[in-house]
Amino acid sequence: MVPYANTNIPTIPTPAPTAAVAQGQEFDATEASLIQTVRELEPSRRLPFTYLRVSESAVSRVPEEILALIFKADPHHARQAIFVPTSKKTILVPFAVVVSHVSRAWRDAAIRDPFLWTKIRFMMSEPNRYYHLYVERSQSRVLDISVACNGNDRVFDPSILHLHRCRKLSISFDTSCNSSSRVSPILRCLATESAPHLESFKIDLQAPDSNEDGEIDFTGDIFAGGAPILSSVKLYGISPILCRPPLGAVTHLKLRNPSILPALSHFYDLLYVMASSLTHLSLAGMVVYFEGPVDLFVDLPALISLDIRLLDNIEEDLDDEEDVWDNYISRLWECLKMPALETLSMCHLSDEQLWVCSQGLYRQNHGAKTTLKSLSLENIKVDEATGDEMLQLCPNILEFSLTGAEADPIMGVILKNTNHTNSFATAPPWPSLRRIAIALCNDELLRTVVLARKAAGHPIAELCLDNRLPADQLDWFRQHVETVSTVYFTQ
Repeated sequence: MVPYANTNIPTIPTPAPTAAVAQGQEFDATEASLIQTVRELEPSRRLPFTYLRVSESAVSRVPEEILALIFKADPHHARQAIFVPTSKKTILVPFAVVVSHVSRAWRDAAIRDPFLWTKIRFMMSEPNRYYHLYVERSQSRVLDISVACNGNDRVFDPSILHLHRCRKLSISFDTSCNSSSRVSPILRCLATESAPHLESFKIDLQAPDSNEDGEIDFTGDIFAGGAPILSSVKLYGISPILCRPPLGAVTHLKLRNPSILPALSHFYDLLYVMASSLTHLSLAGMVVYFEGPVDLFVDLPALISLDIRLLDNIEEDLDDEEDVWDNYISRLWECLKMPALETLSMCHLSDEQLWVCSQGLYRQNHGAKTTLKSLSLENIKVDEATGDEMLQLCPNILEFSLTGAEADPIMGVILKNTNHTNSFATAPPWPSLRRIAIALCNDELLRTVVLARKAAGHPIAELCLDNRLPADQLDWFRQHVETVSTVYFTQ
């Protein structure tokens, strides 16, 4: 191909720069100048943009030892309500997941701490978002598992409980599934299982204070494969006749309003198995059926704590037998022999029932003074006669608590007996009394008791009061009592 050597091509003149182009060129020149200036600056005088981006916040610099304490500061394993913008819903996120999203440092520390992931709570009917995450991050540590069974549950698989690693197991049923079709299959699955690390077992077949009978057609032992260190058993709404875990090493037993009342003979067999190990017994509602006079007696030589609670709705169940509860409490005291009892708690008892309990204490010790050291009364009205009898019958009280009722009568009895004694000759009533917890009491009366005990040489060392009291009242007690604490007492 021959080039066009003599071809005439017209030349297009270059236009003069416009104002916009000139301004852009000026900006480019300024930028290049600034960049060059920054590069020439000394390192110590450079703008610390990079430092600001990579520096750690104060939260991220918390030592792991402190983080471990923060992680353990959630005793009830609470959940945090988190709003999800994408779904516009609020979900409950476990505490461990919340703290693992504070920062990268917190996340690394949380994942490396297996104990943070050992408490697992889930519902059978809902997707278990975090279940497998907890199991994996807890490594080989023992687990505390709480499972709630509600309506439309899927088929129960006992492997989800990880019984080979489970330390505490709680299974609860709401009122919609307190039926044989829901409860019995789960109990059958547990019948032959073994739980070598299980220390605490709880099964709850009813909502609080309800009295719904669960029609359970399963009867027999559970954990027949063995639970050698099981020490705490709580059976709420289910009879120990229907569901009986290994009891040989149990130290703490709580029975609440069983659906089927065991006869005295069955109740005797239940307690006899753990007679040598049982130290704490709690009975809520009616837990045993007394057909007639008591003819069996259970000796509990190791029992140091007894809690008797009549549910606050028992009046609805009395019908035309108004003395049924009085007879029940009287016979309960007759069948239990507790020579080492030190702590007695009672709740929702009437004046008559409290008097029955005092007579039961009297018979327990064959007329001698008791070894009781702690007495707690909740929602019980104490008149002066019963209060005076308690003072004489239980002279070794170290701690006394009265909540949910006026404390004026019992405080008046203590004051009267204190004023009648001489500090050099006779000690005041309850000379060893160190701690008092009361919710309702006349301020002037309580002040007089505090001063009288101090004058007699037996001062109150600790006082627990309602946190709703005025500040000036609390300040006075703090000046005259060594330790004053406040809590919220329900009324």
